[in-house]
Amino acid sequence: RKGRDVIVAVAARLQQDGVAVRWLLAGTGAAASDVRAAFAPSVRDAVMVVPYFPPDEEDEVLGQAHVWLMPSWFEGQPLGLLQAMAAGR
Repeated sequence: RKGRDVIVAVAARLQQDGVAVRWLLAGTGAAASDVRAAFAPSVRDAVMVVPYFPPDEEDEVLGQAHVWLMPSWFEGQPLGLLQAMAAGR
């Protein structure tokens, strides 16, 4: 429902096309090893997972990103979108 398969496919495609991307998956709520296992082995080293972070660290976590991506299939206006916009992402 959150579109994880889309992110995994995009990561594989960009890597295949020679585009170097570092992925930061924040607020996944799942263990880093489980999240990273969904990615192709050739992409996993570029995937950093932050399962949870306290609200007072939100700006710091979002500040590490250049682009924010959330391919959700069911949320009209997710809180994550508002948080990313507030952080200028």
